Formats: sequence, structure tokens, C-alpha cells
Amino acid sequence: MTIYQDIVENAQAATGAAFVLLTRLSPETQEVKLTAWSRLGSEPVQRMLEVARQRLPGLDPSGMAAKADVNPCCQSIYLEGKPSSVTLEQLGEGILETSFLRLASTIGHVRHTFTAPLRVWDRIEGALSFCTTQRLSDGQRHVCEAFARQATLTLENAVLCDVLLKQLDDLQLANNELAVAYDATLEGWVRALDLRHKETEGHTQRVTDMAVRLAQAMGLRGSELEHVRRGALLHDIGKTGVPDSILLKPGPLTEEEWAVMRRHPGYAHDFLSPIAYLRPAMDIPRCHHEKWDGTGYPQGLGGEEIPLAGRLFAVVDVWDALRSDRGYRAGWPEEKVRQHILSLVGAHFDPQVVEAFLRFLDSDT
Repeated sequence: MTIYQDIVENAQAATGAAFVLLTRLSPETQEVKLTAWSRLGSEPVQRMLEVARQRLPGLDPSGMAAKADVNPCCQSIYLEGKPSSVTLEQLGEGILETSFLRLASTIGHVRHTFTAPLRVWDRIEGALSFCTTQRLSDGQRHVCEAFARQATLTLENAVLCDVLLKQLDDLQLANNELAVAYDATLEGWVRALDLRHKETEGHTQRVTDMAVRLAQAMGLRGSELEHVRRGALLHDIGKTGVPDSILLKPGPLTEEEWAVMRRHPGYAHDFLSPIAYLRPAMDIPRCHHEKWDGTGYPQGLGGEEIPLAGRLFAVVDVWDALRSDRGYRAGWPEEKVRQHILSLVGAHFDPQVVEAFLRFLDSDT
């Protein structure tokens, strides 16, 4: 499930809309593209996809336009960044949202759509359309706008990842200088993540250093060590897809919030899989929450189904997390953490990895 699909599914659940559509606006072509939709059958989706692309008339690549040439609804959403409310009786010609609404009117008696723009930094990145059976009240529209604002935070992270990944993909690793630049980009990315989540600042660098040294102690060499290092640096990259309201929540998470949090390894796969250079490093971001007994997530892998990098990083990650101070508790003493890790051998952790880890700790003191 993609981040965009998560947004529309959560928006539908939060607002009770018949369904929700997410569109994105290309700054290069000024085309609006249907990107995600909730709870629709295959036939309506196919019909919607037939009208899913539309170039906004009057827009130039900078986003400036002669506003008189643009449909008022499109002008409100994509040029002025204002929400738009349209009923079936008010349909105009040639605009994407009303095309959707005309098709939607054949599904579940939908008669109205409320569209909130998604503003990312200084430009309109897209819009979130709530399709309903009746006109929304002022209070309901405020709820939709609030959800769109929250979705924008998630979208900002996704856009940032798109930009950074495109920069990475454009690099041709022809020599060592390019490789160094590539890795510097990753480290800058990680620093940005640490700034977002102050409580875990420094955690990424510590676990990266320890994971590489443990991997060396377990016999990994050369490119395998580089994959461990990059994977450890990016182990929490999927959390860019988790809303701040969950990631930065000071108290315990609800079951629903945990369900969202547990999606971050899947988000990491979405972000990193398009980049051939990083695919060998994905074992840690995707698998470090798997458990030896098969009760982990996201795939429920068990035993040696879990890549070795994921198994060794799981131990290092728990070690550092428990040794570190958090807002809700002080860091544990070393001996208490050792005993805790030993108690999870064969359940959470690979017994051979724990044995190697404890030998590594003893040799490192």
C-alpha cells in the first residue's frame, strides 16, 4: 500500500465520505493526475482513469497564469490554493474534479464533492477530494480541511524523498568522488530525519557504527559492510511517511496509531526500491522489525528467512534504544539490557547473533 493510498483510506475513515480521491499536479506539464482513490469498483476506476489526465489551460510551467483563461474551480484550487465545493447541479465543462463528480454520481448516489488543495511548501502539489451524498456542513468541511493539512505533512515528506531519490538516481557512480557524494547525500538525509525527531537524535549514527563493527566481527567484508552501513543509516527512513501526530506523540500510541507506525518498513521499500544502488541495503530498513520466531512485522518472516543484516541490526537497535534516555524513562544500565536481550534469545533474536554480539561487547570494553 502506497503513502497516497494510505492518505485516501484514512481520509475516508475519518470523514465518512462515500470515497476520497487524491490528485497530483505536475509542475512541468501542468497536468492533473488521479493518483489514489478509496473504495471503488474496477469499472468506475477504469472510467475515471480515462479522464485522469488533464492539462490546466492558462498555466505556464512557473505556475503563473492569465486567470481569466482558467476554469474558476481549477483557479480556486490550483492557482489560489483555496478549497472548492461543487454539487452535481453546478458542473462545468472540462475540469478534472467535475469530471470525477459526474462519474461518481453513478456510484452510491454521490451528489457533491469538496476539494481541499494540498500545498507543499510554496506550491500546490495536488488536491484531496471528498465525494459525498450531500453537501457538507461548515464543521464537516473544517474536518476535511484539517485532514488535508495533515495529509500535506505526509506529502511533504514523500516529495522530499522523491527529490532526494531523483538526485541519487541521477548520480553515475563512475569514480570514488561520486560514491563519496552519494553517501554524503544519505548522511544529510539522515540528519534531516534526526532534526524531525529530536528525542532519538544521535541514535542513527550510534547504531550505524555499532552495526558495521558487529558485522565485521561476524565475518562480513567489502561491499557487504557497505550495504550494512547504508541500510543502518536508512533504517528509519520509512518514518518519513508517518504523520507527526503519531511519530512525535508524547504518550502511548493507540492500536490504530500502532497500525500506522508499523507501515514504516513498507514505506522504506517504496522509497528505496526504485534506486538500484540502494536495493542491496534494503534488508535493514525493511526487516529489522522481524523476529526470529516469526511474530514480527511487516512480513512475519522467521529464522533464517530474515536476512542476516536485519537480524544483527535488530539486536543493535534494541541495545541502543534501551541504553538511551527517553522522555518517558531513563536509559537502562548495561547489565539490565544484557539480561533483557538474553531473555529474548530464540523469540525476538537469532541466538547466534546474540552470542556474537555479547562477545563483541566484551571485546570492545
